[in-house]
Amino acid sequence: MKQKILLAILIILIIGVSGIGIGRLFYPKQTVVENESQEDHDKVNEEVIDVEKEEVKDLEEEIPEEKNGVFKENAEIKDLTFDETPNVYLFWGDGCPYCEKELEFFEEIYGDYQESFNLYALEVWHNEENQALMQKVREELAVSSTGIPLLIINDVAITGFSENKKETILTSLQNINNEKDIIKEILEQE
Repeated sequence: MKQKILLAILIILIIGVSGIGIGRLFYPKQTVVENESQEDHDKVNEEVIDVEKEEVKDLEEEIPEEKNGVFKENAEIKDLTFDETPNVYLFWGDGCPYCEKELEFFEEIYGDYQESFNLYALEVWHNEENQALMQKVREELAVSSTGIPLLIINDVAITGFSENKKETILTSLQNINNEKDIIKEILEQE
């Protein structure tokens, strides 16, 4: 019996001294990394991060830059720009529930249409200049309704907002062009 115990101790010592370790006997699938310092580990991680950054940069270069339109909720007349992208104007009042719903509708759809038009939401209850511009638009387009919201797409006025008006708005947006901008015409006359 003493011989078996001595043999077992001898095997354990040989395994321990050889660098394999007892853990290898019980967990042979584990990988043992010897002589790796924290510095070496950090260097490998930095190299992986640098490669990832390069891959992201390469992907960004492959994606063409998109032109995003303007979506200005509290626009003023001085904010308006006139370029090749058609403008849509929403006259609204802060606190008007129908106006809020129309703004929410535009927020929902704008991602699909941002290359097609710029949206300028001109608040009229607290901004006299915007209110005066809205009145000129009403006169120019012979809009009899005095309520808000008032949406202007090209030279078409859409008053009020409801679920039924969403389809009218979408149809008008699909037919938008830069041929007729009533606001631009009014401002050029001044």
